[in-house]
Amino acid sequence: MKTNRHPPAGLRRRLTSLCLLIGCFGFSAGLLGQATATLSGRVMEQGTDVPVRDAVITVTGEASGTTTSGSDGRYRLSGLSTGQVQVAVSKAGLRSSRESLSLTAGNNSYDPALGMDFYELEGLVVTGTGGGAPRRKLDTSFAISTVSPARMEEFSPTGFADSLKMVPGFAVESSAGESSNNAFVRGLVSNTLGFPYLAFLEDGLPLFVEFNDWPFRFSTSLERIESVRGGTSPITQPQAIGGLVNYINREGTEVTDGQIALAFGDYNHLRTDMYVGGPINEDTTYFVGGFFRQDDGIKDVGYTGSDGGQIVGNIKYEINDGRGHVKFSGRYTDDTTIFYAPTVMQDRDDPAGIPGLGTDEALNGEDTWRFMGPSLDGDPSTVRLGNEGQPTKFHYFGGEFNYDVTDNINVDLRSRYSEGDMGIITMFNRGDEEIFTAEEAVEWVRGNAIGYGGDFETQFSEANAPDARFLLSRDNPDWVVGGVGPMTVEEASQLNGNGLFTIWNLDRIEGHLENFTVQGTVNGEFELGNGMVLDSQVGYFFADQLQRENFRRDVILTDVKSQAERYDVEFGTAGEDGSFDSAGKATLNGIARTEDFANGFEVDNEYTGIWTTQTLSFGRFVVDAGLRRSEVEGTWRQRGTWMSDNLDLSGGQAPVWSSWDSEDAPNPQLSSIPVTVRDYRTQASMDSESTHNYTVGVNYTLVEDEQSVWGRFSRGSQLPSVRGTVGDGFGNANKITAKSYELGYKLNKQNYALAATAYYNDISPVGIGDSAVIDGRLQPIGVNTDSNALGVELEAHWVPLPQLNLRLVGTFQNLEVDNVTDQNTGEPIPEVNGNVPTRQPEFYFTLYYDYTFKDIPGLTYLRLFGNTQYMGERYANIGNSFKLDPYSLTSFGISAVRGPFEVELQARNVFESDGLTEGNPRGGQQVDVAGTEYFWARPVLPRTVTLKFIYNF
Repeated sequence: MKTNRHPPAGLRRRLTSLCLLIGCFGFSAGLLGQATATLSGRVMEQGTDVPVRDAVITVTGEASGTTTSGSDGRYRLSGLSTGQVQVAVSKAGLRSSRESLSLTAGNNSYDPALGMDFYELEGLVVTGTGGGAPRRKLDTSFAISTVSPARMEEFSPTGFADSLKMVPGFAVESSAGESSNNAFVRGLVSNTLGFPYLAFLEDGLPLFVEFNDWPFRFSTSLERIESVRGGTSPITQPQAIGGLVNYINREGTEVTDGQIALAFGDYNHLRTDMYVGGPINEDTTYFVGGFFRQDDGIKDVGYTGSDGGQIVGNIKYEINDGRGHVKFSGRYTDDTTIFYAPTVMQDRDDPAGIPGLGTDEALNGEDTWRFMGPSLDGDPSTVRLGNEGQPTKFHYFGGEFNYDVTDNINVDLRSRYSEGDMGIITMFNRGDEEIFTAEEAVEWVRGNAIGYGGDFETQFSEANAPDARFLLSRDNPDWVVGGVGPMTVEEASQLNGNGLFTIWNLDRIEGHLENFTVQGTVNGEFELGNGMVLDSQVGYFFADQLQRENFRRDVILTDVKSQAERYDVEFGTAGEDGSFDSAGKATLNGIARTEDFANGFEVDNEYTGIWTTQTLSFGRFVVDAGLRRSEVEGTWRQRGTWMSDNLDLSGGQAPVWSSWDSEDAPNPQLSSIPVTVRDYRTQASMDSESTHNYTVGVNYTLVEDEQSVWGRFSRGSQLPSVRGTVGDGFGNANKITAKSYELGYKLNKQNYALAATAYYNDISPVGIGDSAVIDGRLQPIGVNTDSNALGVELEAHWVPLPQLNLRLVGTFQNLEVDNVTDQNTGEPIPEVNGNVPTRQPEFYFTLYYDYTFKDIPGLTYLRLFGNTQYMGERYANIGNSFKLDPYSLTSFGISAVRGPFEVELQARNVFESDGLTEGNPRGGQQVDVAGTEYFWARPVLPRTVTLKFIYNF
């Protein structure tokens, strides 16, 4: 019988699979047999028992790894190679630790201690750097500051603008509330308020190319803030000739950690913050954080002033063992904040409140918000003006891709879509001359109000209606309890203890913005030989931004007191028996002029930019240069109605805005009205406008890891802004150019550090409207001007004792406007030339201090902390006729920590200091009323106290 020498096919397959399985097992066993090491420990502050959370631990060897310490300072890295490895530990605000360790198979323990590094010169920064790679601040040739979470927590800024006070170079006015504030950079004269010449980024990309601070909210989701003044700003971002600020959100790490905070405060303040981040798997991490809060506002306005919240998050996937990553991120904000209008004050030499209205009280109130006003379609009685304050709905989503194509070539691609709706319904003050006695208020209404029935001039003339009385407007009795009867002019002169009235621009602004941004860079690092290394970056930027805004202004008459109320003026003939034969009301629900001005615009711009930076390192020298070409083009449309004379609106019909699509003809509703009415529509395509910006800088290391000096020259031009386009037409908008010269010194020792920057800048030409004393009379002026500033920025840190930390952030500058000419005639204005730019100080600083008690039973530590802000004198107008005196604000806090738990009590402006952040931005400053000098100004915010409970996990 024949024997089969081969097994059946099915059996052969099984044997083959078994052999493969055995082979794989043997190979795996060989791998498993290779010794691997684990490194674990706890990161602590040097000389203390304070754990360091969020410290980055990086092990470099044949098998490397990176992780982050948890809330208790502990970390763990496994799968490391045995033998000699390098361990680096870093944390913003602390000096880095670098050590060589010999790891054995199994568990290894290492407890690094990080000393103080207040200026964070060894910390890595990504904002404004050439070559794309993060750089140590000690090696950068520009002025950059970082703000760590610990500093944010202790300073506890009230909002976005307030956070800028933590670095030098920014003169901040943050008394309008949480948003819609102002900041000036290095003395550059401005033609607008808000944040001129600054770019604001979130995770490296702008939310909008042009904006104010309304989309930003300050929260514990921030990992750090990086700010650049001057330097490379004109190269790395559009519209950033003064500087840029990058708000960097936290990311998840290999260790799950997070924080929950609950805060209570005066003014019915309630806020909760939360974030959590950690691994999804070995290659993917997540982070999510947000807040919800509600309060009445720091100045009581009679209704909920702040109400809403925010959520932000990201997911990050590491590619090919750290050669790159993909990250997706997003944010949603639905929040309302209050806007504090300037207030009426007296005695400019020693500014103070008036009877019925203290400096810590708000003129805003329920009555100036919740009233029925004319709508855009002409209905004057059925439309409520809308939400109070500044409602904001905003969201973005985006992604980034970063990959090391080779060992020396990196590609970084980022994109984001942002969209938001914002509004503001608030009162803006007019000129000082429009703070009235009761008698003056009657005369103003008789001569300037727009009537609501019959022929105004005939009906309300002194011949037909010689007398007047004031009526408290009650257009919606459902929410008003009580009331005040008609008052004669004499009775009204005693109202609120001051007898004053004023008129307001009641503005309703509705804005919508959309922005799609793409930014890509190719970064290379090349060794050229002889110790020279070239970091090279080529970048491309594109943004398509659509901005729409509808603006409506009504003029209202109110009294002057905390939470002002609207009044109507009724004309007629008063009888001796107290009767009043009425000829009618010259105002309606407090409205003296309806649609005094209405404007709407739509601007669709495309911004493009290409740039390159080249950074050459050799020995102790680092030399860099950058060049950028930016361009904008698009379309714009504008419509509006402006009424400049009395108007008969019989039947309650208000002018309406013309349709975008209507023919270029007068508004038919206005055609039969024999007064001066400007109704306009414009539409045009904008020709391309471009700028070329350039910079060159050098850094020299005096002592390795300790001292460096640097210098830089930069030139940048601002593309025509949206406001300039809308106001003047694209071709007429000024292209503002700034030049900056800088010298800097950086020193980083174990217990003290210093960063000093000397700068000189000039900017031109800037067109502004302001006021000045000309020919002995204060009058409004429109000027074209240049300005220059010579200054020094200082960040100094000193640790005289292990428990005591001192930090000084200050700016001193000598600044002036020059080449001031009249916008209409071109003639020089010698009375203004050489003056200090409006609202900018020559000297301002903040001193921070904290002391840590380490040996308190039952506590990990107890920390006392505080800061004192000083703002030097400024001038409220370019004529320098109204000086704003210096002021200082002091805040204190105490924080008790036990393990993951923390309790913090903080008081801002603890001594209730008085001070004016700005004078009247809309009129003259030197008008006396009834023998007493009254003026408009915005005081600093009053004291607030907050108690916060924090749990770190």
